[in-house]
Amino acid sequence: MKDGVNVYCLAYNHEKYIEKTLEGFVNQTVDFPYKVIVHDDASTDRTAEIIQKYALSYPDIIYPVYQKENQYSKGKEIYYEYIVPLLEYKYLAICEGDDYWTDNNKIKKQYDYMINNPDTVMTGHNTEKITVDGVSLGKLSCLEEDCDISTEMLIENTVACYFHTSSCMVIGDLKTNCPKELRIPGVGDLPLAINASLNGRIHYFNDTMSCYRTGVSGSWSERIKSSDETILKHCDALIGFYSRLDDYTDKKYTRLCMDKVIQYERQKMMMRNKFYELFTDKGLREVCKRMPLRERLRTYKWMLKKDIQKK
Repeated sequence: MKDGVNVYCLAYNHEKYIEKTLEGFVNQTVDFPYKVIVHDDASTDRTAEIIQKYALSYPDIIYPVYQKENQYSKGKEIYYEYIVPLLEYKYLAICEGDDYWTDNNKIKKQYDYMINNPDTVMTGHNTEKITVDGVSLGKLSCLEEDCDISTEMLIENTVACYFHTSSCMVIGDLKTNCPKELRIPGVGDLPLAINASLNGRIHYFNDTMSCYRTGVSGSWSERIKSSDETILKHCDALIGFYSRLDDYTDKKYTRLCMDKVIQYERQKMMMRNKFYELFTDKGLREVCKRMPLRERLRTYKWMLKKDIQKK
């Protein structure tokens, strides 16, 4: 693909936030080809109307895609079905319709770095976490200075410890052609970052150049937390992911991958089982055996306390 940057933005019922998102796109200072694909998934509010206003005002930047029926609810993979056919450039940046960029040089800074450091396949930066009303909750990253991020770091702490999706720029092929073994239904940031780390360098800038809005009704993170059932399904998806990753990397990261499997098995166990089942259920006994002694004792203590409180 040609040098330049595609941006894709997924929007649904974001009329309260989408204007700020679009302003962040059109105010970028760039000296290279730059195209923003904004996908509205049949919003029932004024989101599509606001997108259209910006598309008419900035036709060289904003490329809108409007759905008549909600595609997410049909189980469609929106990125692969509707975004990929429109991609033109080598690099890909991401920002959803309820988040926004705060630095007009964000894209140029990341693009210039990646052009000048061709072994770098992905960059990210610090992000401010805010409420739906825009109140700051502090910085998201646990890092304090510019650095590279390794596969080991991503497995041990997950990508959210380092940077948010709204900060990402990556070689687009790494997302488009992400191996099926590394995909997680409904999850984009972790598979993308892991795949990137296996194919080159990931560089982190400690500059804060975007805002992530938490607690937005209908967002992916809110849907995951909506019930015990969705949390358990998400745990299962992550257990499967880390198990496949272990095989995909020929057991190079076995200890780290198995630690994550145990972490999510433990979370499932603590949510739905009773204390005595730790000793009567064969599957749970196996999970406990794989835990470090300290984790095992913590789990016993927590579940016993939970059972006593219920009584």
